[in-house]
Amino acid sequence: MSSLKESLYYEDPPYDKLPDIKLYMDQMLDYLKINLEVLMRSDEDSVFTKTMINNYVKSGIIEAPTKKKYPKSTVADLVLVYHLKQCFSIQDTHTILDILRIESSYYTEFTKLHKIIRASQQSELPSDLDDLDPEMAKALLMQYAIEASVKKRMAELLLDHLNLNKIVKP
Repeated sequence: MSSLKESLYYEDPPYDKLPDIKLYMDQMLDYLKINLEVLMRSDEDSVFTKTMINNYVKSGIIEAPTKKKYPKSTVADLVLVYHLKQCFSIQDTHTILDILRIESSYYTEFTKLHKIIRASQQSELPSDLDDLDPEMAKALLMQYAIEASVKKRMAELLLDHLNLNKIVKP
């Protein structure tokens, strides 16, 4: 389990630092665990499992491996899937990825915006939760829960709008 400070200062791996060689499933799982485990809520959680990745391939969310090896683009997509699945259904995650993939630099743009938004939150919390007054913690919890709910609904409305206007593939 990570500390608040580790989570706040986490940075997604830059695209040019993702493995340039194709990875077998176990190698990809290890790479993703090393790079994303700081974001896991508890030690019992897993970043991804083989079953999860196989289901993402079957549903078309990520590219199928070639000769059991996954390309760099799949590693990038799985980093984004990890973030998106925290809030969205698998179908909505798939649709969001389809929208993002329209731009060739989608991974870099997503991770850059992710970093900016995370940095904007750093000033609201101390780096150690023990330094946070319980009343302030409750107030921030309520604020974040409401913001997450409202922003998720707004994102869903935008997804529906894009689907209705045929901007997203069916």
